[in-house]
Amino acid sequence: MALKTLEKDYLNFLQEVKSLIKQGHQKAALAVNTALIQTYWILGERIAQQQALFEGRNSYVEQLAKDLRAEFPEMKGFSRSNLFYIRKFYQFYANTSVQQLVGLNETASDKNSVQQTVELEIQTSVQQPVGFNC
Repeated sequence: MALKTLEKDYLNFLQEVKSLIKQGHQKAALAVNTALIQTYWILGERIAQQQALFEGRNSYVEQLAKDLRAEFPEMKGFSRSNLFYIRKFYQFYANTSVQQLVGLNETASDKNSVQQTVELEIQTSVQQPVGFNC
């Protein structure tokens, strides 16, 4: 009888440990997603700002793409077309709640605030314009 109790206690403990690990992975994924959205948002903003300086010349984006690929060869997503998608992402959402979203930290305890909105945005519109797959 004592052996069955120990087995049951162990199984409960194992379930608790697995749950902790899954929660940690979810928090890490949310933090990464938030950081990526912030990075793409700021990058899109800067590209849009530079566009005014180089009006009529798209070659600066092509040069930027080459320079970024040279600096970060292990990273994907810095093609000329993706940089234009990143700019479009910023321009499309510039006057919406994404500005507030990217300023929130990933430790928000209200699951309905950051996590669901980030998941929704990545599944719907953010994934396509930014050009990364989740």
